[in-house]
Amino acid sequence: MRIGIRVLDIMTKKPITVSPELSIRECAKTMLKQRVGSLIVKKDSKLLGILTEKDLVEKIIAKGNNPERYKAKNIMTTKMQTIKPSADIYDLMVRMRKRKVRRLPVVENGKFIGLITDKDVLRIEPQLFELLLERFRAIGLKKKPGQEYLEGECETCGNYAQLYEIEGKLLCESCKDIEGITR
Repeated sequence: MRIGIRVLDIMTKKPITVSPELSIRECAKTMLKQRVGSLIVKKDSKLLGILTEKDLVEKIIAKGNNPERYKAKNIMTTKMQTIKPSADIYDLMVRMRKRKVRRLPVVENGKFIGLITDKDVLRIEPQLFELLLERFRAIGLKKKPGQEYLEGECETCGNYAQLYEIEGKLLCESCKDIEGITR
């Protein structure tokens, strides 16, 4: 099911980036200061990896390693899943759930252009919910061969009934008659 919102529409276009030579302590300070859960590791304009909170916890803190002795390049994730900016948000959510990740670098023609996170999706959640609701209502509509009406949810009262299209709205018999009176 396509939602109609693309990754490009909601991605972070300027994510926080760091050098592969930056110490893990400095990376953690940068995450804290910028209020982010990940850093993109780049050299010049080349995407090298991603460093996440999970990397810090699993590879440094839980093992009792000294964060001053490691650099971003030592613990960053280099085998990253990526996504195209033209991908639909639905496809993004499926990929994130399937891969058990919360963020994906956005790549176009081999070039890193942004980052999309679960928080970016949550930021548009009310709009997304409305779009999904419209789609589900449309899917619920049924019309039998030779039938002049549809069956589904009335756009005015919300009752499931026979629907008639009146000036672009799908209305039940009662609301159809009321709409006719009020016009």
